[in-house]
Amino acid sequence: MPYSKLLNALQPTLDRVGLDSVSLIAALSQGLSNQNYYIRARRDSSLPKEWVLRVNSQASSQLCNRQAEVNNWTLAASNDLAPELTYVAEDFSCYLSEFIPQVSFDWAKIASAKNAHPLKNDEEIVPNVDKLILPLLKGLQALPLPDNHMSMTQQWQDYHQALMLMSQGSNADVKATSPAELGFGIHAELTMNWLAAFDDLHQKQTQVKAWLLQLDDCLMTNQFCHRDLNPQNILCHGEQLVAIDFEYACASHPLWDLAGILATHGLSSIQRHRLIQSYLHEHPNLTQTAYKAVPASIELYWVFAACWALLMAFSFLDVVKASAITISEMQKVKHDPEAVNLLDESINCAAVKAREYLDFYTQFAHYISPSMPSR
Repeated sequence: MPYSKLLNALQPTLDRVGLDSVSLIAALSQGLSNQNYYIRARRDSSLPKEWVLRVNSQASSQLCNRQAEVNNWTLAASNDLAPELTYVAEDFSCYLSEFIPQVSFDWAKIASAKNAHPLKNDEEIVPNVDKLILPLLKGLQALPLPDNHMSMTQQWQDYHQALMLMSQGSNADVKATSPAELGFGIHAELTMNWLAAFDDLHQKQTQVKAWLLQLDDCLMTNQFCHRDLNPQNILCHGEQLVAIDFEYACASHPLWDLAGILATHGLSSIQRHRLIQSYLHEHPNLTQTAYKAVPASIELYWVFAACWALLMAFSFLDVVKASAITISEMQKVKHDPEAVNLLDESINCAAVKAREYLDFYTQFAHYISPSMPSR
């Protein structure tokens, strides 16, 4: 988007957070759900500074507790494990935080999806990367327990139940749709794709329960967990790493954050082994059997990512459906062509997002083992 249009589009939000005299604004690499912008501007009559404005998506807000996110982000920042959170809108629609320039190394470059049993890899993208990651994991581990708790078992049950209800409603929609609409309607097409993806995930129930049992067997007590330590959510700050985006942070299983690192970072086999050994050595919240449960934790990381992708896709399917119903009703009476065009545009935009999240599901599901793990 051209600079002038971007500035105009964000001006109400900039006014809201108290930024003025904007000299530079640019879209940062987008997360999978929220939008982030780099801004150089004044705030509270101070000298111009660099900021990150995060505009939260409604779809993402339906899946997380924004007050808990702010509390956990603030806690991490007070322990130098996250950027300072400067402003939070009353409705949690946007946040303002300090910008941390990635001068020495952009951590996102180390992104590399891995399954629970990756092939041997001798390539080291970053030498001693495990020694950089370990202090972040240990620092998060040492934080006080958050007020919000979520076990891995509860997360699976919540996700699966929500998806089951969505599938039942979607199946009813398909049965009520005429053959012509089923073949050519955008909503029908996307719904069929969504149902096929959910059926694929639903078939993994037995595997998921076995993995959850492995995680329960090695758990002594929960700890602070970020729960989404992919490279997009980690920044280099001086000589250490910090985390951003605490949407799903809570008190949970100690292997969750380790699994996020192992599943999404390009570590060599030696680095991977060293990190696992260092993190688990005399871990106060895990039994000595935790090492054997590491593969199960990585499997569950991808299971939950796949669930999240289907939930996000469905939220946009709802927009497509609602807009299509409105157009159908408007066509029965005298209607405003401009209003219909706007609804058509809404359908097309939502359909693009739904397809995007269905593609994410395919990517995430690819890393889940196709057969029962041995115990």
